[in-house]
Amino acid sequence: INLENKKMILSDKYKFIFIRQQKIGGATMEKNGIAVIDPNYIKFTKDKCPGEDPNHMRAETIEKVIPHKYDSYFRFSFARNPWARLVSIYFHMNQGASEKMWKKKYHPKDFSPYRKSFDQFIKECDNKLWSNSLLPMKEFAGDVDYMGKTENLQDDFDYICDCIGAPKQDIGWGNKGNHKSYIEYYTDETREIVAQRYAEDIKMFDYEFGK
Repeated sequence: INLENKKMILSDKYKFIFIRQQKIGGATMEKNGIAVIDPNYIKFTKDKCPGEDPNHMRAETIEKVIPHKYDSYFRFSFARNPWARLVSIYFHMNQGASEKMWKKKYHPKDFSPYRKSFDQFIKECDNKLWSNSLLPMKEFAGDVDYMGKTENLQDDFDYICDCIGAPKQDIGWGNKGNHKSYIEYYTDETREIVAQRYAEDIKMFDYEFGK
């Protein structure tokens, strides 16, 4: 299956909507899970959701695009330890593909937002970066039927397959970042910034720094 330019949103076959946040294992679930159980899953292009990356659409945008399916389909998303997730986002943004995206989407010459230090990145928390990738996870996902955790990726995806009546798949784990353990990038100050900004996510999904 050629996944180039595919933008996974939903499956009419199994009647689900995947609200795919950034850096939560979405590429692995799409390639080894969703595309296997339903090769005809729906894709959207930018003309369907101007101003947002169609691969990472917030719940409120999806509801506007497909209001006739939003309430009746099984909606799921995934959360990840926010301290770990932000490190993953930061390093992903510093890759060449992200530079190309930034120059095309925001500014043809100024790439400085992705060349800041990790401390600056955390302190500024600029929501313009990468399609609202820095929004709190619960806010991005909205009211879903199930919220899995990246740390339990396989088990939670198996549960979703049970809910939608799809065969379970061994999804593995791909697209790993090339960086050290996330705890090595934080100071006491930046650690607390994340704790405050993502307090609801941390409480709701029982996350702790270093665990």
